[in-house]
Amino acid sequence: MPKLSIITINYNNGKGLHKTIESVIGQSFTDYEYILIDGGSADESKQIIEKYKDRFVYWIAEKDNGIYDAMNKGIDKATGEYTMFLNSGDYLPDKNVLLEFSKVSTATTADIFYGNILLEDADNEIKDHEYPSALSLDFWKIYTINHQAAFIKRSLFTEIGKYDMAYALAADYAFFLKCFIYGKLFSHINKQLVYFKLDGVSGENKSQYQLQMQQAWNNITPGYLKLLYTEHHDFTLMLKHRIMILAKNLNRQYGRLKKTFR
Repeated sequence: MPKLSIITINYNNGKGLHKTIESVIGQSFTDYEYILIDGGSADESKQIIEKYKDRFVYWIAEKDNGIYDAMNKGIDKATGEYTMFLNSGDYLPDKNVLLEFSKVSTATTADIFYGNILLEDADNEIKDHEYPSALSLDFWKIYTINHQAAFIKRSLFTEIGKYDMAYALAADYAFFLKCFIYGKLFSHINKQLVYFKLDGVSGENKSQYQLQMQQAWNNITPGYLKLLYTEHHDFTLMLKHRIMILAKNLNRQYGRLKKTFR
C-alpha cells in the first residue's frame, strides 16, 4: 500500500493540467500513486493525458456530475494510506512538499494533515495564506481549510462518508466539518504546500460557496449537538468526546516536543 494517493480531477484545463502533473512527477518523494479523473475534456487535455498516461496507476476520461463526483471516483480507486486532491491548475510549489508530509506523518499521528497555501487572487497578486495551528468549532463556523493542501486518511471516507454532492460547491467543507465534530485529529504543517489560484468554481461563485457552507453548518452541527446531549440521555457522552479530543491534542504536542529535543 503506498503512503499517498494523489488524485487530480480535470475538465478542459489542459494548460493547468500539464503544470499540475509536472509538479507531482518532479517530487523527491515517490511513495505515491497518481490517479487522474477527467470529465471528458474536449481541449488539449487529451494529448496531455496520453503523454503522461504511464505515470498514472489509473485514469479515466468520461462525463461526470461535477467536481465532487469526480473526486469520489478517485477515492474509489485509491489505495494509499492518505489521499491528496490536487486539481488541475493547482501545483506543488517545490520538489520537497511530499517529502515534508512524509517526515511529519511519520513523526506525528493525525487523521488529517493540513498546510498553508500560496494564493493568487483576482488581481494576480500572490499571497501567503497561513492557517491556525489549532482548529476550533468557532473556526469552522466561518472558515475552512484548503482541500488541495490537506492529506486525508483514506479510511475516513469509509467512516465519515465520501463527498456529499448535495453541496455542489462546498462538499469539502461539509466533510472536514464532520471529521472535526466527530473528534478526528487535525495536524498543521507550517509550510506552503500548494499554489492555489482563485479561478476555480468556488472562487468564481464565492457568495454561493459561502451560502452552502452555512447550509452545511446548519445541517450538520445541530444533529451533532443533539447526539451529544440526548443519546441514551447520557451527558457523559459529551464529556468522553471532549476528553478524547484533548488526549489527541496532547499526544500531538508531545510528538512535536519529542521531535524538537531529539
